[in-house]
Amino acid sequence: MKRFALLSLAALATLALTSCEDDNNDAGKSKVQLVVKSSTTLPNTGTAMRSMVGEGIVIENFWVNIDEIEFDLTDEWEDKLNDSIVDAQELDGPFLVNLMSQEALNGLSLGTTLIPNAAYEEVEFEFDRCLDASNQSMYNRSIYITGTIADTPFVLWYNDEVEFEISLENSTSFALTGETMKLYIDFNIAQIVSSLTAMNFSSATDGNGDGVIEIGPNDADGNGDLASRIIEALEESVELDDNDLDD
Repeated sequence: MKRFALLSLAALATLALTSCEDDNNDAGKSKVQLVVKSSTTLPNTGTAMRSMVGEGIVIENFWVNIDEIEFDLTDEWEDKLNDSIVDAQELDGPFLVNLMSQEALNGLSLGTTLIPNAAYEEVEFEFDRCLDASNQSMYNRSIYITGTIADTPFVLWYNDEVEFEISLENSTSFALTGETMKLYIDFNIAQIVSSLTAMNFSSATDGNGDGVIEIGPNDADGNGDLASRIIEALEESVELDDNDLDD
C-alpha cells in the first residue's frame, strides 16, 4: 500500500508539473478558431446565385485543398517578437473542403490554434495539391470544380499552388489580447460565378465531343487558357471577417 501511495504521489506531482508547463506555454497567447464559410448571395445586391442560372454557369461542387494558414504580424509587432515566435503563427492542414457543401455554407471549423498576443494585419493561406490518392477527383490537384455551362456538364481543375493574403474590411488589423477569437474565411460563390461570366468563361467548349467540357492544364478540349481565370475570380471573392455575416 505504501508503494502504491508513493507512486500515486509521484504521478500527481508529474501531472501538476506538466499542467504548470502547459499553462506557461499558453501564457501570452490567444485561442483563434478559423472557420471556412461559403455564401451564394452577391455582396451588396443580395442577389441569390439561383437567380443567376440564366448567366449560363452553374457550380455544383467546388473542392479546394487548403494546405496551411499563417497569421501575419503588423510591421511594428514583427520587430518586437523574436523569429521563433513569428514562425509559430500558423495552422497546419491539409484541409480538404467542398465549398458547396452544407457544412461550408453553414460555416466549417478548420480548428483552433494558440497564437501569440499581438497585432496582425492579415491571414495568409494557400491551396496546394491533394496527396490523398483515395480521392481520385482531387488527387494531385489543388482545385476541382464540377457543374454545367449552358446545361453542358463541365469539370475544372487546377494543379499548382495558389497563395492568398486577406485582411479585414478596410485592411484593418486585429489584436489578440488573451480572449478567444473566431475568424471567418468567406468565399462568395455567387461573386465567383459573376466574375467568371464577366471573363467570358462560358466560351469554353467540348472540343473532343465527349459530352463534358474539360477545363484544366493540358485538357483534351483545348480550354487550358481558361483554367487560370478561376484564380482571378477567387481573388475577387474571398475575404476575412471577424463575425458571421449571416448573424
